[in-house]
Amino acid sequence: MKFIKGINIILITVLLLLLAFDLLLVLPEYCACRNASEGITVTTIWRYELDCIGDTAEFSWYFFS
Repeated sequence: MKFIKGINIILITVLLLLLAFDLLLVLPEYCACRNASEGITVTTIWRYELDCIGDTAEFSWYFFS
């Protein structure tokens, strides 16, 4: 029984880390570049500059498709 609880804690921790990565990094980039043209520099909600190039769009599209 302790083994199963240990596995559950590890899985929940990994899930929360992936969710945090998605919500705190990928989602702001996706929202910033969603309506921008390719090559435009935009500012995310975390106030950092981001170039909306094809790599960023493909990376975000993978998570939100």
